[in-house]
Amino acid sequence: APVDGKAEKRQKGAKLHYNAQLRSMCWRLASSLLRTGGKFYEYYLKEKDKYQHRFRDESRLIVPATQLPKKDGKRYEPEYMISAGHVHNMALRKMIKLFLTLLWLSWREGEGLPTREPYPVEYLGHEHPITPEEMCDR
Repeated sequence: APVDGKAEKRQKGAKLHYNAQLRSMCWRLASSLLRTGGKFYEYYLKEKDKYQHRFRDESRLIVPATQLPKKDGKRYEPEYMISAGHVHNMALRKMIKLFLTLLWLSWREGEGLPTREPYPVEYLGHEHPITPEEMCDR
């Protein structure tokens, strides 16, 4: 869960509000899904393209992290810039969230448990949810 608009980080002596092991496993899974190609990779590329267009429409430069300016010896993102790695991670998060949604849906159906419409359909008015069958490569 975000804290002051930013991702929560470990702090010595503070309790985490997320499962660190699961979070780590999700990032490893995401990199594996990218390497294998397939439908999740296509989804990642589509989402990355959306983010790139959004930032360009906002007149923000997308640059490698090495080209970000430094302040007090640390790189930072001014309002008019965003790092390419940041865009990559945003698209990766979207991809892994889709995977987890489809995993939850398939698992519940497999166990014979009730399911509900995905959040984007139920609350955001989307009409065509992505189904697990659509994301299968075979």
